[in-house]
Amino acid sequence: MYEPRFHTISCLAESPVLEDKLFAGTSDGNVWRREPTTNWIKITTGLPDRYVTSIHGSPTLSSRVFVTHSGFRDNEIIPHIHRSDNNGQTWTNISGDLPQLPVNDLFVLPGHADSVLFAGTDAGVYFSLNSGANWARLGANLPFIPVFDLEHNIGKNELVAATFARGIWSFPLDSTFVQQNQLTVSVGGNIQTEGSDGVGNVQVNNQTSAGDGSYTIPGVPGCQPYTLTPYRNDFPLNGVSTYDLVLISKHILGLEALGSPYKIIAADANKSKSVTTFDIVALRKLILGIDTAFVNNTSWRFVPGGFVFPDPLNPLQTDFPEQISVQLQAIPVTGSDFTAIKIGDVNNSAIPALAPLPQERIAGEWPIYLQNLDFEAGDRVIAEFSGALQSLAGVQLSLLFDTDYLAFERIEPLASGLDAGNFSARGGGEGLLTASFENPLVFQKVLHWQHNETDLPLFRVVLKAKTRGNLAEHVFLREAPTPALAFLSDGSVLKPVLSSFESAAGAGVYTWPVPFGRAGLWMGITGDPGESQVVRIFDNRGNLVVEKSCTGTETARTLFFPAESFPGAGTYYYRVTGKTERSGKLIHID
Repeated sequence: MYEPRFHTISCLAESPVLEDKLFAGTSDGNVWRREPTTNWIKITTGLPDRYVTSIHGSPTLSSRVFVTHSGFRDNEIIPHIHRSDNNGQTWTNISGDLPQLPVNDLFVLPGHADSVLFAGTDAGVYFSLNSGANWARLGANLPFIPVFDLEHNIGKNELVAATFARGIWSFPLDSTFVQQNQLTVSVGGNIQTEGSDGVGNVQVNNQTSAGDGSYTIPGVPGCQPYTLTPYRNDFPLNGVSTYDLVLISKHILGLEALGSPYKIIAADANKSKSVTTFDIVALRKLILGIDTAFVNNTSWRFVPGGFVFPDPLNPLQTDFPEQISVQLQAIPVTGSDFTAIKIGDVNNSAIPALAPLPQERIAGEWPIYLQNLDFEAGDRVIAEFSGALQSLAGVQLSLLFDTDYLAFERIEPLASGLDAGNFSARGGGEGLLTASFENPLVFQKVLHWQHNETDLPLFRVVLKAKTRGNLAEHVFLREAPTPALAFLSDGSVLKPVLSSFESAAGAGVYTWPVPFGRAGLWMGITGDPGESQVVRIFDNRGNLVVEKSCTGTETARTLFFPAESFPGAGTYYYRVTGKTERSGKLIHID
């Protein structure tokens, strides 16, 4: 009879309808039957390997037996109630919708064909009127405490329950069959950001939070466990900008930690339980309009209010709760609060209200320059954009080209640190391009304001002219899908403004800035692939000042002339020779 575990008989019962027919359960998960004239027979097959808490013969049929189990000692709370109608040869689980609680005892009410059952559990007494298919909590005032024994007071027709540390309770069994209004309670709380701003439009079970973050769920059946699960997955770009990418990069590089477990969770855009450059790639795809939703993540995540992370500096190292489970009783439940985290927003700029995307507070303008030129049908048009990037942390924008005049061919990054991943040309056929890039200097802690900042070449767009036109008249900044924003190192926001200028250069030669000064001169030259070209610059007396040669596989190439190349301020002239000769005038200011 013994197995190599506890070897203890935990329960013993006699059949109510057949004298000397005995049943026994053991602490090592075994069940036994003894007929009046036979030896003990093991009838465990088909039952869970768990502590047997009670065993009862049916008051109706001699061949029917009920067994209850508890997984408490195995750190398992799944309830187990089984019934056999053939002396234990096969078993049926009749736990039904009983809550996930250890079951300690069972009482089968005589006279009802074994359909009325009462289970003593670790959280009170539950009853079933349909042979275990459905269960409900018995009474409204019994505390949520373990009930270890159930007995029938036949004289008073009462069920008597013995509890752990809260005495003995009784319940009139006739009341079990009286139709009563179901006890319901309300459950509520608040949903706020780390900065204590209320977050609306959060779905919590079957209710939605108000604009101040409060929510109430009415009419929840009482006296049962209940789980709250918040959800919101809209407006993924809310609070997400290139400046967030700057801050995440600093965190990854160890230059400036995000400093909050909630911000670190927000930075984990791809929900990989780590913050890496893959998160930056995922967020940039959103900013550029390549993606329209988070992949493998939702726009918002929620952590129970007051939850203490084991390691606040690495909250992703272990799983953290994103639900709240409460044990309902007969009174309303309040204080089921959550801290809301907007994914991708690490500078807390998201608007937690219902719908509109946030409008950034603009501290000034940031000009982005486009050198203007006229074009004819069939011309290859080089639209080169420059700007003073030195004091910025990052830039993002959308460009629109008039497709009646221009056809998109490609984007070519020019500034240091830029590559194809900083741009999207998915809308190029419709004339729509997007850009998002950080200033590499921001990660070297050398950003500073300069009185004479240099307008550096950032990128160029190669176009094909469909008809005669003027570049400045057919290129525009747009606010969608990527809002045009430039960010200073302290997070202040400037508004990019497209400024075009006419160059004194000849056709196919572009110079910037105009005029140029101490920061030097940039010159863009178009030519055939593989063509060798020589640039000579003369002063106003015709003396050669500087000479450079260039050969490129592309149709456009760029040269830089330091300010030291020029003797001083004044007018200069250049001549570009190759397959064709071009010349123009330059103005140098001190």
